[in-house]
Amino acid sequence: MANPRRAATIRTSIAAMQADLGPQTEHYEMPLDKPRLYRWVVGSSATADSIAVLTHNGGTSGRWLLVRDVTLGANLTNADETLTVGGNFFRVLPAATPLTASRTKTLSTTNAAAGDVIHITRLGLGAFTMLIVNGGPGAGTLFTLPVSQAWFAEAYFDGTNWAVYAAGQLP
Repeated sequence: MANPRRAATIRTSIAAMQADLGPQTEHYEMPLDKPRLYRWVVGSSATADSIAVLTHNGGTSGRWLLVRDVTLGANLTNADETLTVGGNFFRVLPAATPLTASRTKTLSTTNAAAGDVIHITRLGLGAFTMLIVNGGPGAGTLFTLPVSQAWFAEAYFDGTNWAVYAAGQLP
């Protein structure tokens, strides 16, 4: 995605951005309560998730879309989970959270944009595998993170499906 051609407008909050009617042309804003850069996309009807996509009140139809930046999201859990880009692009299973059964982390296509990369790090060990699965129409397991080892995996979104990007064992 291209960087803005002019300076972004600084807003006091996401709520202030959402309260406006929406610009009539592409525009960039950054709220102080969540200092991330957003781009106004006229006509977008992407599903709001409060991180990657923000809505507004009336006026020009469109959405505020997050200008992608790899950011740490909430820790992964010892459970099957569906991961979205709205949960952020870098996710970790902490060392203090060992797996007690084999777990599946499904990468959702909701609000994913071509070129997005999700990075998953498994520090929590245990005698069970962690599967990273494509949630797109192509389905299938992208990675199987092995038992009792710290690993990372990265998946790339091609606009339709998540695909293998990189993986490896951590020292």
